[in-house]
Amino acid sequence: MALDWMALDWMDSGGGSCTSLTTVPSDVSIMSDEANFIQDVSKFYNVEDLSDITLVVGSTRYFAHKFVLAKSSDVFRTMLYEKDWSLGLKAEMELEELPECQLVFDTFLCYFYTAKVSITTSTAVGILCLADKYNVMTLKELCTQYMTLKSRSPQVGNALKWYSWAKLLHIEPLQRQCYRSIAWNYMDIMASPEWDTMDLEIVMDFLQSSELIVSNELAVWDAVRLWLTHESRVHQLRENADRLLPLVRFPQMQILQLHQLEKTELADGPQCGDILHRLLATACRFQAPRPVREQLAAFNDPFYEPRDYTDLIVDSIRIQNSFRFGIQVDLKKFCDPVPSKAHGTDWKVTCRPLAYWSLEMHCHETMPVNNETHVQPTIIMYNEDDNVIQVHREEKRECLRGSTITIQITMDYPDLTKTMSVLIKPVATIT
Repeated sequence: MALDWMALDWMDSGGGSCTSLTTVPSDVSIMSDEANFIQDVSKFYNVEDLSDITLVVGSTRYFAHKFVLAKSSDVFRTMLYEKDWSLGLKAEMELEELPECQLVFDTFLCYFYTAKVSITTSTAVGILCLADKYNVMTLKELCTQYMTLKSRSPQVGNALKWYSWAKLLHIEPLQRQCYRSIAWNYMDIMASPEWDTMDLEIVMDFLQSSELIVSNELAVWDAVRLWLTHESRVHQLRENADRLLPLVRFPQMQILQLHQLEKTELADGPQCGDILHRLLATACRFQAPRPVREQLAAFNDPFYEPRDYTDLIVDSIRIQNSFRFGIQVDLKKFCDPVPSKAHGTDWKVTCRPLAYWSLEMHCHETMPVNNETHVQPTIIMYNEDDNVIQVHREEKRECLRGSTITIQITMDYPDLTKTMSVLIKPVATIT
């Protein structure tokens, strides 16, 4: 006779042994009625029937059930059942919530009973803050997924609204997504009406970044100058200048541009003229010929690194043009780390769409020092409205005359990507 069994347990007790045979029929299926269960529970949301506690949020009262609150949130469980808390003995509990949270508390509480939530761009912050405060991790994860999706470039408005909240609540995936969207659209942000009222801490966060996609560093300076001299903060000019001006990468400007900056009102004024002249002098030392520059100082600080300047784009490739061969493009001068209008380098860009995109950049002719130059390639992908939707950055590398740089790229959004631009940054040293 064959036994139908799943497990055989051996147990030892008091010097003897016995055999415990557990049999489980092979045709057993575990069935559930989850949908109806949730529906039955949802009927009790904000219903006085069987309610054993009332939550007071602002001017609104919600009928609730201690067990449901404790089941869904360990914070509520502590408040209601821990002996050091007396709230569980009360029939009414008042909760102090931010205005954003008061507006969506019904949505938050309803999730406890239905396991469903409706999120919009206007309600996301309030729901996220409540989920974080009461440690409702599943709801917090749903909010994070929604906000991360809705803050992808070019949705920079959402990214600007949510960046500070993500930073405050230490939600790294959302913070990183917002950060990228803001950095990739920084030219538009600097030109927008919102720039004048931008929070100082946010301005500082991004001026420190090498990931900004901007036309050139002079555009960054112009925006910072307008922000500093705005009528609402003129009384803090020196304090703000001390924090922001060192973040402008003056060494990435050309000598003529630096000379023009010396004649500006800020440079001549008593409040921040000294710090500006000191920074301009440092930038001029960086502009010295390479052998002299290397004797003056080590220039490895981010202050001396280029951002992703669109002025350095070598070529833009339309994705529908499947194959490109032998495309030779003039690049800005490479014999110094700061780009100039003088012709100095030819690059041939070859692009092949395979399972991934393969780009080969051949340094056809150049005028570097000691027959080499240091570069960092960046590939920027745009949608049909010329909004940045993906950025691929390579490591810094040495590039000899006649050498080839090969880059392999997987597109995150192949259906949306219409143009791919090749940007090659000259850098002072390999760090």
